[in-house]
Amino acid sequence: FDAVWVPGTDHAGIATQTVVRRQLEAQGIDYRAMGREAFLDRVWSWKAESSGTIRNQLDRLGASCDWSRERFTLDTDLQRAVMEHFVQLYEDGLIYRGRRLINWDPFDQTALSDLEVEHEEGVVGELYSFAYPIREEDGGGEIVVATTRPETMLGDTAIAVHPDDPRYEHLIGKTVRHPILSRDIPILADAILVDPAFGTGAVKVTPAHDFNDFAVGRRHSLPMINLLNLDGTMNENAGEFAGLAVSAARTAVKAKLEELGLFRESKPHTMAIGRSQRSGAVVEPMLSTQWFVKMKALATPALAAVRHGRTRFVPKQWENTYFSWLDDVQDWCISRQLWWGHRIPAWLCDRCEEVHVARQPPTVCKACGSDALTQDPDVLDTWFSSALWPFSVFGWPRQTEDLARYYPTTVLVTGFDIIFFWVARMMFAGIHLMGEVPFSDVYIHALVRDKNGEKMSKMKGNVVNPLDVIDRWGADSFRFTLVAFAAQGRDVLWDEKRVEANSKFTHKIWQALRFCFLAAEKLGDPEEAPEYGMYDRWIRARTGAAVARVRTALDDYRFNEAANEIHAFVWGEFCDWYLELSKAAIYGETPAARRAGVRATLFDTIGAIARLVHPIMPFFSEEIWHRIPGSVGLVAVAPYPRVEEFPADGAVLVEVATVQEAVTEIRRIRADMEIGFKPVLELRCADPALGALLLRHAAALEDLANATVVVNTERPAGVATAVVRGVELLIPLEGVVDFSAEVARLGKAIGKVQKDVGDLERRLASPGFVDKAKPEIVEDMREKLAAAKIRLDTLAAGRDRLAAALGS
Repeated sequence: FDAVWVPGTDHAGIATQTVVRRQLEAQGIDYRAMGREAFLDRVWSWKAESSGTIRNQLDRLGASCDWSRERFTLDTDLQRAVMEHFVQLYEDGLIYRGRRLINWDPFDQTALSDLEVEHEEGVVGELYSFAYPIREEDGGGEIVVATTRPETMLGDTAIAVHPDDPRYEHLIGKTVRHPILSRDIPILADAILVDPAFGTGAVKVTPAHDFNDFAVGRRHSLPMINLLNLDGTMNENAGEFAGLAVSAARTAVKAKLEELGLFRESKPHTMAIGRSQRSGAVVEPMLSTQWFVKMKALATPALAAVRHGRTRFVPKQWENTYFSWLDDVQDWCISRQLWWGHRIPAWLCDRCEEVHVARQPPTVCKACGSDALTQDPDVLDTWFSSALWPFSVFGWPRQTEDLARYYPTTVLVTGFDIIFFWVARMMFAGIHLMGEVPFSDVYIHALVRDKNGEKMSKMKGNVVNPLDVIDRWGADSFRFTLVAFAAQGRDVLWDEKRVEANSKFTHKIWQALRFCFLAAEKLGDPEEAPEYGMYDRWIRARTGAAVARVRTALDDYRFNEAANEIHAFVWGEFCDWYLELSKAAIYGETPAARRAGVRATLFDTIGAIARLVHPIMPFFSEEIWHRIPGSVGLVAVAPYPRVEEFPADGAVLVEVATVQEAVTEIRRIRADMEIGFKPVLELRCADPALGALLLRHAAALEDLANATVVVNTERPAGVATAVVRGVELLIPLEGVVDFSAEVARLGKAIGKVQKDVGDLERRLASPGFVDKAKPEIVEDMREKLAAAKIRLDTLAAGRDRLAAALGS
């Protein structure tokens, strides 16, 4: 593979400016009084101090980035790309400057896109009802409306009713008198806005402060009255309420309506409140002149690219999230009233207000010839520059060798929460500017939650610092844990005990490596070409099978399956079986060629393990690799294991699997009947073919199960039975087990465990306990119950085997 991972960061416009602003405010400094240039110098200083944090975290985590290519979205060459992006979209008629309703953050005093507003659900507020008096010349009376924001009535320019509502049909076209600001407001019909079954069926319309009302205002050409200053206080259009904060104005307007006898009622009302994703301030819909991107034309090819398979999402379900936004996408507000970011390449004529968008600062106005031109003070949304990342980091708009070599890229790995913010925007930017999708695959990784399933946040106090975990258990154990539990489409429930458990896996491989070196010393340097015995050929075949499964899982982005396959192979096959099976050849009288075969197999397998696990455990695998005789260079650039390196041998696989089955059955009988390893068990087989096979492996059965093999057809009394390859095997227990004592012991043990199970089940069935106890206590009790049930099953199996033996 010609792989490259370009590391970098964006400038995080709103977030960064907010952080530095708050630092200055803590020192008693008003950042606006500093001026733009002095403030930007301060931000660059902060950036220099903090930029090493991300680099350090990635280094500690073992990210294999090409740090020589590190980029920052405010680098000079990336600024050039952003300017070119803006100008091209403007020249293509896809960027415009207009006065529209936008989301306004009164803390940072900037516009926000819809995606930068987080909606806090379940907020309990008030629903206020008040009456508008109908003009006497229109028949008098009143019409009652309801709102959660009574202060916005100061900007009302219409009352809307449904055209088919008989209660108000006679009022359509009439007018009401604004009771505070003394202006006439029309009553109009609008079937789109009004649901006659909701509330009073009459809706106040504030086009400058509500997105639905803004659409009504456009449909009916209504005046749009802005009530807010940039800091979120009421402006001069609010009359006597000018200068008040929104919350204070709400209280004051309610009091005024009560004074006028027009207030009707207020009642609790559950609603959602929009907050700035960065500052946390309550977002206000506000009429403002901003720059926008026309999204419909850009969204169409971006949708088609995914629908036609040029780009695929993994897991596929996330395509629906992508479609849901782009299918109903609105124009994107890209201007921000900030100082930190990419300045908009647009200049306004001070004399005639003509707008000039250009790659270089214009010297004269193209409309009136004036040389008094001022650059737009606003900056661009951070995501406008981040959308260019797949090609701007390779030199675009210049046609570089890297751009031709690496664009389009292969895969984007990202989180579901920025499919709208980043993935969709990279898609339409790449297609529009490069003529091709930016990546063929989008892998949406899991979200790490706490062990109770809650999303981690500083507010909840459940955030885990990965560097703390790395300090305790190592980066490799941490990485392996995250990968092993990251099943597609499922979030990861964080539990540090899992990292501790996986640190034991790391230790297990170290022990295996140590065994290999001790074995190599015993085996000596190879004097002849290696000859591979049955167990050598078996582990080589099993290695090839593991390689196949791991490669398939990685190709399909099933990283958890890859990790679990490696774990199962290393621990369950190489360590538990091959290392044990090879001991006879290592420590016995073995021909030189066979000794060479064992030595080669040990190091070939451990080398394959180092290469297999390297993407998941980079530090540990690199250390192992350099200790293996004959390894060359870094494991990071060594060829990933191929199935062809480890030939399959079907006959050997079947024969060794039979031995494993026999050993496992004997071990199970020992465990069920609590027979230690010391007593030698006899394994009787009446089948000549199976008996001959087991006799060929008598040494292995003795070493691994402390059992001897006898081939005969006699069936003595008091035997346990096992089935291997469909053949019944007998294990005589006379003299090994005291049947009477064992029956009594098992009965007593079963009774105790049954009582424990009953007690635990009763407590867990009690809603009072489950609802009131700490979640970790409940979970611990559930784990104890599961363990007790397993123990009960084991004891019952031993009892059943004993009963069968007595019956024999």
